[in-house]
Amino acid sequence: MKRLILFILISLFIIGCAKHIKYTHPTKGTYEFDYDRSECLRMAHEYANKMGSKDDILLVSTQTDGCLEKRGWIKEEKVSFFDTLEDSIKDIFHKF
Repeated sequence: MKRLILFILISLFIIGCAKHIKYTHPTKGTYEFDYDRSECLRMAHEYANKMGSKDDILLVSTQTDGCLEKRGWIKEEKVSFFDTLEDSIKDIFHKF
């Protein structure tokens, strides 16, 4: 039983320390983000293929982030588990 509790506490600590990335936009919502992200990923993969680096995850990620920023999305990195949890709760209740 002590091992289970220790495992749960360590897991929560690891999850809490992980970076959580969220994009915000002053006028667009979730559906628009999904569309923009999909388009930006597609273009980033095309660019990586042209550069001969189709498996370069860092290049694709950098290109995708730049594309989203050009479309007005602001990248926010959250480190705290509780900040992310608070945002998730706000998103759930915002829909109602």
